[in-house]
Amino acid sequence: MSSATNFFDFTVLDAADTEVPLSNYKGKVVLVVNTASKCGFTYQYKNLESVYQAIKKEYPDDFTVIGFPCNQFGGQEPGSNEEIQNFCSLDQKTTFPVMAKINVNGNDAHPLYQWLKHEKPGLLGLERIKWNFEKFLIGRDGKVIDRWASTTEPEKFQSKIIEAIKAPAP
Repeated sequence: MSSATNFFDFTVLDAADTEVPLSNYKGKVVLVVNTASKCGFTYQYKNLESVYQAIKKEYPDDFTVIGFPCNQFGGQEPGSNEEIQNFCSLDQKTTFPVMAKINVNGNDAHPLYQWLKHEKPGLLGLERIKWNFEKFLIGRDGKVIDRWASTTEPEKFQSKIIEAIKAPAP
């Protein structure tokens, strides 16, 4: 696993395969979500966008959502990065960043997800993602604050995001 000590130590690829240092988000609260376009939870794109817009209205420079498409759960993200971007922006009307498709489990899991799962294991301490639309909340200091299952809709923890935004700077 990576020697990273916080979220901002990682680099990911955007949908155009351009490297994006997560240090670009330093000082923000970040909600990280593994996504899929053909999942029973796909409706959460709209929920995520709603929460994103509501928080951005009050705290325009303090929060973002980052989506990481993944095809490891039932083949529910079969499209290319371009197809995924079109689906997100045109069909789901998302404005938050959706990165290149990655793996979140297994030997070829992206180092970011290896780190996230290690920092905040799931049920029974398992270091794996159970399904699409699991969510990790990252504080301004780059540390994992909390993790939610696919079944937990973003509105249910919107207050936790705002609490993280209002927390004293590290």
